[in-house]
Amino acid sequence: MGIKQRWMIIYSKAANSRAQKSIVRQVERAHTGIKKDLFHLQAQRFACQTDAQRALDKLAKKMKHHQIATQQFIKHKVYEGKGRPKKDAPVKNIEWQITAEIEENETAIKQIVEQKSCFVLATNIDKKSLSPEDLLKHYKAQSEVEKGFRFLKDPLFFVSSLFIKKPSRIDALLMVMTLSLLVYSISQSGMSANMTN
Repeated sequence: MGIKQRWMIIYSKAANSRAQKSIVRQVERAHTGIKKDLFHLQAQRFACQTDAQRALDKLAKKMKHHQIATQQFIKHKVYEGKGRPKKDAPVKNIEWQITAEIEENETAIKQIVEQKSCFVLATNIDKKSLSPEDLLKHYKAQSEVEKGFRFLKDPLFFVSSLFIKKPSRIDALLMVMTLSLLVYSISQSGMSANMTN
């Protein structure tokens, strides 16, 4: 029996803005890679159209941000011997070449941006005790607490184990760290207040 959970999907304008910027770079990078793969594919000859199509489909499956716009099969006759064939030279076999053009898959790109614009908040506290708005408020306030811990984890606070072997020294260090965090928080909120004014 698991724990009952409540999940909320939150849309963030800031995350959407970041996603819009990052997707442009991803699409450009992907386009360069696909063009290179397509160039090598188009240089190949296949025994039949099915093999050529299969090779293009395999490349298309790798594409996240692009899709095949147009494709065309080119038939190549292979003759006996080397050099230019004579008019009445018999055809040894047929080889196939495939050419294709790609385009951006707008639907897929939009879907990726939408996914990256959202995040999930999960809690085991029911709706009556904590509304969705309060849950989001508490989540945002959590970053302030995390900043405090980042401040406490600063290498300046790390003291050699040689100096904190006694419990009284550990207590003293804890007191210094707590007071430092308090001063840090007060000065930070003071600076924020001055900046808004």
